[in-house]
Amino acid sequence: MYKFQDYVFILVTLFFCISLTVFLTINSVYLYHIYIIICKLGVEFKVSNHTLLQNYHSMVYFIQNPFLNVLGLSKFSLSNSALSHFKDVRKLILLSDVVLIISSSYLLWLRKSKNLKFLLVKTNELIKRLIISLSIITVIVLLDFHEIFIYFHILLFSNQNWYFNPKKDPIINVLPDQYFLLCFTVALIYLFLLLLFFYWKGTAKPKK
Repeated sequence: MYKFQDYVFILVTLFFCISLTVFLTINSVYLYHIYIIICKLGVEFKVSNHTLLQNYHSMVYFIQNPFLNVLGLSKFSLSNSALSHFKDVRKLILLSDVVLIISSSYLLWLRKSKNLKFLLVKTNELIKRLIISLSIITVIVLLDFHEIFIYFHILLFSNQNWYFNPKKDPIINVLPDQYFLLCFTVALIYLFLLLLFFYWKGTAKPKK
């Protein structure tokens, strides 16, 4: 019989895994490096790979730094609406960082108080169900990623600034949907590895 604190633990664990996944994916700059080489974006849009990577680093840094108000991109213009969207994204990223700090602090407190192992064992079946549920959701999303991706933006953002006009904001040309699909796939790998780790910790026998 599960208690309220068990569900709180599962919820915090899920928030921790998701927020850490967001952090890891955002900072996995190597993905863009691989993508621009394989898809030859630099050749297609007549921009060096160095410039593309430099701009990507600037965007990643901008959406994680609350004190920046200007986003300068080499050889790419950026409209006010596009800049506003990057700021909207930053709010979500910073919120995720706060969730990561709070959830990780809670889990560390449980570990220090020696209650973490007990809760992992007790809620092991719930974590298993969570992994299965997320697997089903993953299949549904991958079957129609483009439509889900659009709906995701409509749901999270209260304006239309996320819709970039390639003429006004050509940076969108080197950030195609296929790249976000790659990021989503890698994020899922991170997420499932984290959840499987917690599941494994709940099944592993304590050391004597």
